[in-house]
Amino acid sequence: MENKLKAGDKIRLHTASGHHDGICTVTKTRNFKSRGQRVYLLSQYGYGFMMWFKNMNYEKMTETMKETLAIKFKAKAKELMPGQDGLQDLDGDINSAAHIDEIMFRKSEYLGGMAAVILAILKRRDELRGRMIGSYPKAFNGLS
Repeated sequence: MENKLKAGDKIRLHTASGHHDGICTVTKTRNFKSRGQRVYLLSQYGYGFMMWFKNMNYEKMTETMKETLAIKFKAKAKELMPGQDGLQDLDGDINSAAHIDEIMFRKSEYLGGMAAVILAILKRRDELRGRMIGSYPKAFNGLS
């Protein structure tokens, strides 16, 4: 194992059960000669788990993952409203709340309202974590 995973790496997982699908962040690793690498992960939904990796192609797993506002929006929308496919129909490269809001309002007023609520939740969560990803327009500044 030349290129081992390290803390801070982002990987995309697709598991058979579907419980750990999505983008995960490596939080801690420990290497064992006989068993491989024990990796502690934090999912994009906030839960942690551990996996063993042995003889894996780490270069393919650790492709550069850009966590845009659209990716976070789709993940939160899927978590809160799994039956609303309209909230998932969004380009993953968008990093502006105003752009996401505009796209959703064009689809329907209902989806636009839901998008505004989800964006406010994401903004509040990012503020609580002490970081901002993407740009939020002035209309979202008063939301708490």
